[in-house]
Amino acid sequence: MSRIVQGAREALAMAKDEANPNDYAVNIPETIDVWRIRKKLGMTQAAFAGIFGFRLATLRH
Repeated sequence: MSRIVQGAREALAMAKDEANPNDYAVNIPETIDVWRIRKKLGMTQAAFAGIFGFRLATLRH
């Protein structure tokens, strides 16, 4: 089985809450530099907010 298919199956199991939490690890950074991510993607604030579902005012604050 390809790694992509295996990864998709694991993601689906996690989404359905059927995965064993001991089988995977989630890494959440302490801080997220939205400005740096947005610049690296070459997106305006409005474009970034629209793509990721944020209100523009939320992104600005």
